[in-house]
Parts: sequence; C-alpha cells; structure tokens
Amino acid sequence: LKKAGIYFSQCFAISWRTDRGTLCVLSGYPSFPAISIMKTPEKSGFLPSIAGRLKEKGYQTSYLYGGDANFTNMRSYLFSTGWDRLTDIKDFSFKEQQTGQWGVRDDITFQRIYNQMIQSSPDVPHLWGYSTLSSHEPWEVPVKKLDDEVDNAFCYLDDCIDDFINKLKQTPRWDNMLIVMIADHGIIHGEIDQTKPLQKNHIPMLWVGGAIREPRVIDRLCNQSDLAATLFGQLHLNHDDFIFSRDVLSESYTLPTVVNNYSNAQWIYNATGQQLYDFDLKRPLINECEDAQQMTRLNKAIIQQTT
Repeated sequence: LKKAGIYFSQCFAISWRTDRGTLCVLSGYPSFPAISIMKTPEKSGFLPSIAGRLKEKGYQTSYLYGGDANFTNMRSYLFSTGWDRLTDIKDFSFKEQQTGQWGVRDDITFQRIYNQMIQSSPDVPHLWGYSTLSSHEPWEVPVKKLDDEVDNAFCYLDDCIDDFINKLKQTPRWDNMLIVMIADHGIIHGEIDQTKPLQKNHIPMLWVGGAIREPRVIDRLCNQSDLAATLFGQLHLNHDDFIFSRDVLSESYTLPTVVNNYSNAQWIYNATGQQLYDFDLKRPLINECEDAQQMTRLNKAIIQQTT
C-alpha cells in the first residue's frame, strides 16, 4: 500500500498511551508527560477537531471502537468534538464482545465499519473514525502465522487491512475516498525500549485511496498531531485554530522537530540530534545533539508553550 499512497516515512508518536495518542491525532493537540487531556473533560471538550471542522463543511461523522468508549473518557471527548455517531462494544453481540480481552477483535470491527460505509448515502460526504484493538497486549488473535506473539498480532492486523482495502476497491466509493492510517503510539518489544526512542516512537502514517493523485514518500519529520493541519492544507481549509498542528507539506514548515513524552520525561529530535530529558531527575538521559543546552531550552520551551 505504501507504493500506491502517500507515505510519511518519518512520523513519530507524541505519547505512549492510546488516550493521549488518539487525541493528538484527532485534535492536532500535543501530549503531556504527567496528564491525560482526554481524561480532563473541562479541557478536551473544547479542543478543535478534524471531525468538528468537517462537520461544519457538511460532513456526517461516525466513529467505531470495539472496546468500551467510556474508558479514559473517550465517549465524552468524541461527542464533544464533533462526532455524531459512536459504535462501541455494546453495539455488538455478547459472543462478539468476548473475542478479545479489550473488546471485539479487528476482523469483526473491520467488517462492521465496511458495512456502515457502503450502506451510507453516497451523496453526503462522510468522515469515519476507527480504532483497531487486536494489536495490543496480550496479543491474542485468531490466527497463528508467526512464532513471535507481537509480530503475529500485527500480521493479523495487516491481513485485516488488506481485506478491508481490497473490498473497498471493488465499490464505486473508492474513487473519491481517502483513507488515513496512523498509529496511536509505539511499543516496547525485543531490544526496543525507552533507551531507543528513534525506534520505539517511530510510527507509520499512510494515506491511500482513489483520491490520491500519485504515490509519494514524504520524508520530513512530523508528529501524529500534524495530521490535522497537513490534511486541511490539502483540502484548502483554514486550520489556524489548530495552533500546535503543522502542515508538513507547506513552505512554512522549515524547522522539522518532533517530540515524545512519557511519565514526566520528554524526548526531542531534529536535524541537530536528539535529547531525552527527565523532569524528575532534572537532567538528560540521552544527550546526542550538537548543542545540548540549546536542545534542553527548546525541550522545556515546548512544554511551557503548550501548557
């Protein structure tokens, strides 16, 4: 699919939890080391969002999640920011609800969102949001193709995506469709842990569909929160209210820098190097950059500005 779409090869997650990463993607908003904005409704409900903006343009908006949407205040956040229709675990049969530890497994939810899409009116533009569930510990999936349980779970998700895309290609909707695939966060696996942030925080972002004019690889550094401004830039929609989201395809994006934070630490990476700063210890844990003091100031400034 990367050969047929727009692949952002240097995209990085901002955080390490689903509630944080999901909000970063949908609202173009940063994450923080010690607080979840999604769990703070007095803040999350007033954020800009991709759904809210497209709803103003006449789009219908629907979201599907195979787990409990009340978990981490997800339901409140979604409804407050422009999603009109929400499908979660309670909308599936009891048997389907038991197919995964966190809820309904991916092949079932992929089929449900496919059915919703093809049954919707082709005359009304529609935004669909969808969170997969099975590529998560305890890595229980209904197939066994690879010995490593983590690799096997992602192999299963990959098969689900392949089946989903191939079915959509057979419908007349495909020609005007844009599908954005992006991860909420990276994982610790094998030799990859927090001491290797370049590997751990690197996530895929891929745009596919009949709406793609031609395949491209975008190798500019970006965070998942940059999706909103980049998407709206391509749609020629104003995104000034997404003040922390950057249009990475614009001429104004001249200093590509990415961050990731977890448990009161923040990692920053750009062309001058990388630094992982621990706010409890008040010192860097990784300091591989040309100017350590300048990188520390930039790292702190990002926290100060976004909060």
